[in-house]
Amino acid sequence: MTIRSIHADGACAGTMAKLDPSITVAKSGDATRLYNLPRSIDAIDQATEEQTIRGLLGRIFNRARR
Repeated sequence: MTIRSIHADGACAGTMAKLDPSITVAKSGDATRLYNLPRSIDAIDQATEEQTIRGLLGRIFNRARR
């Protein structure tokens, strides 16, 4: 799962979120909107962990232990 950040108004961001299932963070002026956010906290953790160096290293070392 990927996370995308865009600068767009609400209508444009909503359309983009409908076309792609990835988590979308839309910023417009003073507002920030979140689209396609998973309902499970574990799914959110997994999605954000994949985007960090710490998450990458964790996956590498966890696979090495198996």
